[in-house]
Amino acid sequence: MKKTIKIKVIRDDSCSLGFAAYLHPSLTRDGEAQVLLNIEATFHACVDHDINPKEFLIENIMHEVGHAMEEYLDLEFNEDRIEEIIAKYRKRYGKEL
Repeated sequence: MKKTIKIKVIRDDSCSLGFAAYLHPSLTRDGEAQVLLNIEATFHACVDHDINPKEFLIENIMHEVGHAMEEYLDLEFNEDRIEEIIAKYRKRYGKEL
């Protein structure tokens, strides 16, 4: 049987951990992990700092999904690795925030 992972993104505007957060450990036996997304804080930051909301949402979700994958693959959490992945995405597909 193949091991699978499902990422459940949950809106949580009361989340004070930033714009998004990976709930660690949240990976269940059936492979579901949970990411919290603070939509209100995200859009306030975009308006206040003239940030592209689409790019900002993508990068925040990618960051937390990266942490979910670290747990899924039994890797140590590494902010530098995740930020390097985001930087490569931004260089290839996105815009500098």
